[in-house]
Amino acid sequence: MVSHDLRNPLNVIIGRTEFLMEAGEHDHLKAIERSCARMEEIISDLLALSRTNREIAEPESLPLASIANESWSSVKTEGATFDILVPDTTMIWAEPPRLRSLFENLFRNACEHNERPLTVRVGLIETSAGNATTESLVGFYVEDDGGGIPAEERDRIFDHGYTTNTEGTGFGLSIVSRVVDSHDWTISICEETKQGTRFEITDVELEG
Repeated sequence: MVSHDLRNPLNVIIGRTEFLMEAGEHDHLKAIERSCARMEEIISDLLALSRTNREIAEPESLPLASIANESWSSVKTEGATFDILVPDTTMIWAEPPRLRSLFENLFRNACEHNERPLTVRVGLIETSAGNATTESLVGFYVEDDGGGIPAEERDRIFDHGYTTNTEGTGFGLSIVSRVVDSHDWTISICEETKQGTRFEITDVELEG
């Protein structure tokens, strides 16, 4: 699968470059640029996927809101709105690079699969006791108000290489699943959401 996915854009680069050299045409430079970006995205996703196989050496206490904001800033959101509903004092025990990777891939998934206007939110999940105390917090969620995921596709979205976006690599949500597993967390898709998609990450150690 990797060989196939990388060979196609590489062949485009080779063919267009040869044409430019022979004909002196420069209109094909954009096609070359797109193919290079595509290859870079695939390679980055594969590297992120491979790194999730490592055991977590030592989790750190991290500011959840700050990590989410940093991750949003590193993703191409193209006009989408970000709403963070997490207090600045809320801390989460996690490995920093993997937590950022989790947020980045969930944000990218929302932005790539939905039309605008679009709002993406991050908030806390509480137990029924629910006063947002340390004891009542059980996790966090990432949700959007887009078109949602069809019921028949929900069992497959975390599979390697599965995507409904022709420009996607199909590794994003697989990386998310690996990050969750490496922290012994649990991820699920909320079926009660009337609009959009809501990923819930639970069994998380939170403070504040």
